[in-house]
Amino acid sequence: MSLIVIHYALRTFIQKKIRIIYKTIGKPLKFQKEIKEGNSNLMKTVERDVADWALNKNKKLENCENLKPIEGNLWATFRMN
Repeated sequence: MSLIVIHYALRTFIQKKIRIIYKTIGKPLKFQKEIKEGNSNLMKTVERDVADWALNKNKKLENCENLKPIEGNLWATFRMN
């Protein structure tokens, strides 16, 4: 009996933590779909989705970093005129 309660409590705890991760990366509907399907590889799916999200964020940051010198040059050009 106590093993069932521990299992339920642990499963609920993990699902809440994973739900927070998916809200952060902006895919809460995908998490709900995975839970409904009863995906046995949920942790691998979460890990892959977070890695994809991190790569996309890094690419966006690199693009912003690359635009900063261009933006500075534009302002310098406008000030000279």
